[in-house]
Amino acid sequence: MSISKYHLIGDQKAEDRVRVAGEGNKAANDIRNDGAQVDQQELKAQRFRETINRQLDVLMDDAQGADEKISSLMSIGLDYLKLDAAMLGMVTGNHLSIIALRGVDYKGIAVGNTVNIKETVCHNILDSENVVAIKDTKAAKQALTDKVFPDLPINSFIGASVQTATGPYGLICFSSLSARSEEFDPNDCDMASLVASWIGTVIGHKEQIEFIENLNDYYQALFRTVPAMTILANEDGLILSTSDRLCKKLNIDPLTVPGRYCHELFAVHDKEKLSQALTMGEANHMPLTLLCADKSTLDVELNSSIKTVGTFHGIRMIVLADVSERNRALAELEEQNKRLAFANESLNQFAYVASHDLQEPLRKIQQFAGFLKEDLEEDEMSDDTAYHLQVVTDSAYRMSTLVRDLLKLAGASNSEVQLSELAMGPVITEVKDELELRISESGATVSTENLPTVVGEASLLRQLFTNLVSNSIKYSSKERKPHIHIAGYSDDNGKEGIIISDNGIGFDMKHANQIFEPFNRLHRNGEYHGNGIGLSICAAVCKKHNWKLSAESEPGVGSKFRLEFKK
Repeated sequence: MSISKYHLIGDQKAEDRVRVAGEGNKAANDIRNDGAQVDQQELKAQRFRETINRQLDVLMDDAQGADEKISSLMSIGLDYLKLDAAMLGMVTGNHLSIIALRGVDYKGIAVGNTVNIKETVCHNILDSENVVAIKDTKAAKQALTDKVFPDLPINSFIGASVQTATGPYGLICFSSLSARSEEFDPNDCDMASLVASWIGTVIGHKEQIEFIENLNDYYQALFRTVPAMTILANEDGLILSTSDRLCKKLNIDPLTVPGRYCHELFAVHDKEKLSQALTMGEANHMPLTLLCADKSTLDVELNSSIKTVGTFHGIRMIVLADVSERNRALAELEEQNKRLAFANESLNQFAYVASHDLQEPLRKIQQFAGFLKEDLEEDEMSDDTAYHLQVVTDSAYRMSTLVRDLLKLAGASNSEVQLSELAMGPVITEVKDELELRISESGATVSTENLPTVVGEASLLRQLFTNLVSNSIKYSSKERKPHIHIAGYSDDNGKEGIIISDNGIGFDMKHANQIFEPFNRLHRNGEYHGNGIGLSICAAVCKKHNWKLSAESEPGVGSKFRLEFKK
């Protein structure tokens, strides 16, 4: 084995002797020593082989536990290297914890002690893949820290990193307080490396044995108690374990499930899909049907992934989500949607009847009441007759108005919205033109400011602002001419919308939610005409556009209606 594989550090003269030993021919006086050198090398090789055999005997000794084997291997290494003490350390982060010690007791070092790796030469071992050997730390202080351990005068040292099957573990090192008389040779480095390797094997084997001993109980407990319907199976669907939740749902004995096949638990029409999921190993939200012991069924969604469980590879971990309640709710919702569609169709039919068949008799009532009033001369008409005719006329008019308002409300609530970008300025202008006569008669002024461009349906938005402006005119104060201001706004919280404010009679804020309900009026019929439908239509239009409609008011001062655009 080449010496260049190792990290050997000694004095310059020793290094020169190694170099010179490999150069050219020997002097004549050195030839007489060749036989002795060969014998010495053979003795070293024999001793090396014997030490390895001792180590193998320890490893194969079933009577010794893991800790005993580690201790024996450390002692054998000490004996071979002819040093004072051996230390096994486990690395956690930047700290080295001493796990085992053999040989001479150093003051200040004991099992359980922890040191900072950066304060010792140990970091050189961990940073290198090779053995680190130091004949004389004082001579090597330019290359390494002059203290192998803090406040400990170690002068010779050899160490190697310890690896287990699960990764880096720590290191093993052998040391003496005095400098070594001879350089560490390749056999010494090999021995340190072998001891580290054997110890890593023992530690890894110990960890595996402990894991395997606890594995079955651990996974059995885990998958039995997990709060989900879970199955562990192989690629063919052979069940290894299930959760108690699954067995409880199916009303079956948990002890009878392992050894069966997954296909036995599912409906016949799902077996092909289940086979595909097991073959692929990965599946998400696959709808299946479980069979319960009482012949009932359970709708589930299957989610599957491939896992390694202990020493078993390619295990299918199947998690089943109970979606029976959700499916029932979806079925009920679908049925409700069908009923709603039927109701909407009936409403549309009513709207047709109301707009044609109901309006016609109402017009005739009003018309013939007028004819009757004309046929009866005033001197022939008693006060009671005049009153009765007026009631008939007013009632017919109110009924006709109510039917028209109901048609508007139904149209605003049920019509499909055709959205497009709309500049609100032209929309408000059209509303003012439509209400020109009412605005003129009431002496009202309508002003605008910062009107935005919105996404909406023009006809519905015209209806919305027509009702809001009409509402402000209707509930204007007798003490002042009505003024209505329509302005766009944008606040610091990123909210945008339009505010319609007026100087009318206002209302008490305790009624703020009631005013948007149909047929809910805050005033008597004699004071203000109407059916209480206008603001309900406004609320329906805003809902169609996903806008928020709210009102603020103060009696005797006026009202504000806020349209907030939801993003």
